[in-house]
Amino acid sequence: MNWVYSVFVAVLFFLLTPGILLSLPPKSSKYVVAFVHAIVFAVVLHFSGSFISSCASVISVKEGVQGQPQQSAYALRGQSPGPRAQAAQAQAQAQQAQAANR
Repeated sequence: MNWVYSVFVAVLFFLLTPGILLSLPPKSSKYVVAFVHAIVFAVVLHFSGSFISSCASVISVKEGVQGQPQQSAYALRGQSPGPRAQAAQAQAQAQQAQAANR
C-alpha cells in the first residue's frame, strides 16, 4: 500500500467536502451539493491521481518490510496458485524487475 497516495486522497476528500474549500452549486439541496462535490472529487482524482502515484513511487514510502522478498500465501501453505494468481505473481515480479532497473 502506498501511504503517500492514501494521504493525498484523504486530504483531497477533506478539501472537497461541501463548505470546506468550495460549495457548488450555491443554494441547492444537500444532495445536489454532495453529488456535485462527488463529481468534482472524481475528476480531480482522475487527473491528479497518476501524477501523485508516480511521485509517491519515487519517494517509495510503502507499507511492510523493505528489502526482503515477499512470499505468497500459497508458498507459505505449500499450495500451487491458480492461473489468475500466477498472472498476478508474474506481473508483480515484472514490476519488481523494472523498479530494480531504474
